Amino acid sequence: DRVVLIKPRGASRFWIQGEPRMGDPYSLGFLKLPVLLKKGANALLLQTARGQLRLEQETPRAMAQIEVADALMPDLVIGAPTDSWGAVVVVNASTEELKGLSLQLSGDGSPALVPDSMVPIPALPPLSIRKVGFPIQTPAPQREGDVVARLRLRGNDETLDQARLTLKVKPASAVRKETFRSSIDGSVQYYGLVPRTVSADAPTAQPGLILTLHGAGVEGAGQAAVYQPKSWAHVVAPTNRRPFGFDWEDWGRLDAIEVLELTREKLNTDLRRTWL
Repeated sequence: DRVVLIKPRGASRFWIQGEPRMGDPYSLGFLKLPVLLKKGANALLLQTARGQLRLEQETPRAMAQIEVADALMPDLVIGAPTDSWGAVVVVNASTEELKGLSLQLSGDGSPALVPDSMVPIPALPPLSIRKVGFPIQTPAPQREGDVVARLRLRGNDETLDQARLTLKVKPASAVRKETFRSSIDGSVQYYGLVPRTVSADAPTAQPGLILTLHGAGVEGAGQAAVYQPKSWAHVVAPTNRRPFGFDWEDWGRLDAIEVLELTREKLNTDLRRTWL
């Protein structure tokens, strides 16, 4: 018997030896699911409703590993210290429950991003994945470019896996991603931000806020990027929890409301000048 990672692109769900697992119906490509293959014949049934079916598999690097294809990292701002959140997927590629794992983030050839401390990971059930959040703290960067970080997955006083993550440093006027820890479920989420323009001849009144909701197949960062900056309002684009999300219902609606409340306070906008 052995564990493999399955990438079920185009499958809405699949069954391995009769056990149901979720799929990747929109072929986003970042989903890797650990499954146990038995010696001999293995029954695999896939269901697809759209697009083309493409099934791939790979051998895990370790009993637990980091997957960066679905990493969420904030953009850093020149001249501003960062106190934010990131998140990566951690895979339990074993048939045992894993306890006592932790993530450790540090600079990789750049100033340390966080104190050299461990972020504990909740117990991972056998053959499971979990997106895990971790704090990101940086001093104020002084120039545009990239900051490279190293993330280590630790267990039993040893490094099980590690990955490099890149954070982009942008000017304060640039369109960017802002991350936060959601009060809805504790997950790390983000919104796209188009900051208001500030100049000598721009209005100094309290700015308004434009909340813009993306359509299917678009994310908050892409939605924000199509807007020209305004001198009179910030533009904020929540994510609806994934490109296709929840059609702005249920958790998608709650996500939009949470981002609206969070950015109203953080950006100190005029409550009377809010647009959807």
